[in-house]
Amino acid sequence: VHVYSNPNQPPVAQFDGRPGSWGTLPPANWLPDILHEAYYVDKPLSPGIYTIAIGMYDPTTNQRLTVTGEGADKDNRLFIGTIMVGL
Repeated sequence: VHVYSNPNQPPVAQFDGRPGSWGTLPPANWLPDILHEAYYVDKPLSPGIYTIAIGMYDPTTNQRLTVTGEGADKDNRLFIGTIMVGL
């Protein structure tokens, strides 16, 4: 999970962790709209509007997996929305 003040710059905050770390099935076994994961970025953010993106990595090669569809970019990030902090 990456938090961007500007998607063309490095993230201002991020969380890297293995999906399913709370006892759920591995992502390959997830069914759409059945299992959900929650992640928390533990870093204070200045007031503003931030863009949120997610991505996944192959645990063997540590390479980012290909992402396609609406919200995907050439860097295999999937932009899923924005948040407003303290405005």
